[in-house]
Amino acid sequence: MTPTTSRNLIDARRDDAATVLVNYWYTASHDDALDDLHNVVEQWSTAPWPQELLSFSSYLSIDGHTALTFVQSTGSDSYRPFVRSLRVPARAEAVEYRPHRSILLADPPPEPGCVVVATFDVDGPERQAYIIDAVINAIEQAPPAANRGMISANFFVSTDGTRVLNFAEWTSDEAHEAFLDGVARAAALRVSQSIPRVRPIGHRRLHVHRVLEPAASRPAADPARGAVDRERRRRRLRVVGSQEDRRRRSDVAPCGGLGPGVPAMRRRRIAGEVLP
Repeated sequence: MTPTTSRNLIDARRDDAATVLVNYWYTASHDDALDDLHNVVEQWSTAPWPQELLSFSSYLSIDGHTALTFVQSTGSDSYRPFVRSLRVPARAEAVEYRPHRSILLADPPPEPGCVVVATFDVDGPERQAYIIDAVINAIEQAPPAANRGMISANFFVSTDGTRVLNFAEWTSDEAHEAFLDGVARAAALRVSQSIPRVRPIGHRRLHVHRVLEPAASRPAADPARGAVDRERRRRRLRVVGSQEDRRRRSDVAPCGGLGPGVPAMRRRRIAGEVLP
């Protein structure tokens, strides 16, 4: 498959994306981050994709020092052989996640102005599910005005049981900044910091850099299916992996890192790091 490119954001809730592979890293400067992302995108846009892959998207944090890639796939069997055929930094190892639960606050959702990626370090699948339910309950119980500008919160669980990732969509940077100063944010922090065996790592607000998606993976537009699709999304508040998926241990590191050959002084892995 040959990917096409656009600047539109991905559909984080697409039903056929059974696997999500996330990698992010720090750089010394905004220019370094852009150079890395341009390099990675060039390789992904020119290499033939395995049939499993559905989308590739890259992001840059608002401070210009964090780069992130987010890959959606129907499975993970062909991802690693494909990535190993690329060059550094595109061949960096990623954390493998499964969709777990999403909450959609605006239906139909507007075009996001930014995404906020928050990560939790947890002790096993039971803690993964517990923290997700607790955070979503806090969002749902907050007054609507407290979450103004939040479009969705999409939670993913790592297959090795050590991570939870929240890929949240917001209408704008300003809306997210207002949330950070509000009561809903304070309530969410109290919840996440009070749960045993759950350790919030932090969050990053990012802007989309590039989206690649094979034309064949985009469902043909069908107006008659619009209402059905919206109802399916409303009901899809929980997508829980099978017990086999929960027990499965991936061969990836517990958090996104960089492959061999990347200067250690230039970038630091996120493992064990506390973000603001």
